[in-house]
Amino acid sequence: MSEAITHFKELCAPIWNLYSVRSLLYWDQQVLMPTGGVSARANQIAALEKVCHSLLTDTHFKSLLQQAEEQAKEDIDKRYLRSARRAYDLAAKLPSRLVEERARATSLAVEAWVEAKKNNTFKTFLPHLRTVFELTREVAEHKGYSENPYDALIDEYEPGTTTAQIDQLFRGILPPLVQLVQGIAGARPISRKLLQQPFPFEGQHQFSRYLLEQIGFDFKRGRLDQSAHPFCSSSSSVDVRMTDRLDEHLVTMSIFGSLHEGGHGLYEQGSPPEWNSSPLSGGCSLGIHESQSRMWENFVGRSLPFWKAHFPAMRSIFPKQLWGYTAEDMFRAVNYVEPSFIRVEADEVTYTLHIVMRYELERDMIMKKLDPADLPDAWNQKMQDTLGIRPPNDQMGCLQDIHWSDGLIGYFPTYSIGNVVAAQLWRKIGKDLPNLESDITAGNHKPLLDWLRHNLHRYASSVLPGEAIFEATGGEELDHRPFVDYLWDKFSKLYEIQRP
Repeated sequence: MSEAITHFKELCAPIWNLYSVRSLLYWDQQVLMPTGGVSARANQIAALEKVCHSLLTDTHFKSLLQQAEEQAKEDIDKRYLRSARRAYDLAAKLPSRLVEERARATSLAVEAWVEAKKNNTFKTFLPHLRTVFELTREVAEHKGYSENPYDALIDEYEPGTTTAQIDQLFRGILPPLVQLVQGIAGARPISRKLLQQPFPFEGQHQFSRYLLEQIGFDFKRGRLDQSAHPFCSSSSSVDVRMTDRLDEHLVTMSIFGSLHEGGHGLYEQGSPPEWNSSPLSGGCSLGIHESQSRMWENFVGRSLPFWKAHFPAMRSIFPKQLWGYTAEDMFRAVNYVEPSFIRVEADEVTYTLHIVMRYELERDMIMKKLDPADLPDAWNQKMQDTLGIRPPNDQMGCLQDIHWSDGLIGYFPTYSIGNVVAAQLWRKIGKDLPNLESDITAGNHKPLLDWLRHNLHRYASSVLPGEAIFEATGGEELDHRPFVDYLWDKFSKLYEIQRP
């Protein structure tokens, strides 16, 4: 390793350690921080962002990066420098003032969102929403784009992806998806009676932790808490923090919220520990990250083999509620399909429709086609047009997601990318692991996790999303067809309908 590369890595370590501190501050704000600490925490996060931005865009950083790039010969060094170069190029386009101001604004907006959602008061959140979108629009202008300002934003979460590509992806998914929804609507409904009863919080938390342990999450390197919106935050591969949300009358929220965040957590824990405090640590994109969460939540967690393995444990925790029910009953109940108001509670089939409407709304707000003040009405109309239902209030409508308050604009499409990638990976896994179904039925999730560790997790951020898909699938590019086939195969059997 050349002297320039060695010195450059030494320069990077404290910067990425500071970014790790930012993750811890964010987690603390969502989980433990007293509400009175909002303004102070906003100033702390803004100051930290300013310091990180200053270090990352310093002339010495740029000079040493260039020297290292000229001397790099090893492939891993080239990948390290490619990730660092992307971080530098993105940061260098943004003025320090904007970075600091946006960090402060989103920190304040998150707390305003929590209160607005709790009290169903969109008007109190509106000024924060407007500010966040104004600042994010400014970010897009500084980053630059060829066709659409939204391109600059989605690229932050899914490098190289454009609005046109997202539109094309949805054009491929939506027609067969709408056909499936229509077919299910005309079929005999599945019973979900066993889920329509109270499940005490203590038991829910116990079962969620049990499931996370079963799929391989290491609680010596992570933890599970509660927050207003479930999330996974990682400061390193040895400190991965997840949250879920509990509702006594909706046990599936904790089950699938935990499995979803657990998928993120497993990906983070699979990042090589020697890459902590570096540009190579963590997942390579949000779409690839979501492929892991959606796989464990749905492809595994909503499968019959999974419930054959784990329904006995759930029944032992909730003997009164689940007396007389079987794993098959649970499998059918958790795959009940019906348009619903809340995205994180949506079934596999209608979930993508939730994503499409959010994508269209945030894209239109960035392009100034929709004023934030008109969001509630626009949201309700889109939900009516897309899902055939209208929210009774903003709490169940435009205030349900944390993303816009947190400045995560351009994030929503990655959920659909994640579904698509998960289906492609699942097809390849099925070929490589012929005993996968019997292993899951036996409660043995290690072969699946080992496959993911070897074919995806160990590369962390050393690869780009397209490279990750290509390597893990054996040569494929992003393709929506396996996802559509997966949904039709699964739900046509459950609901006894025929694919046109």
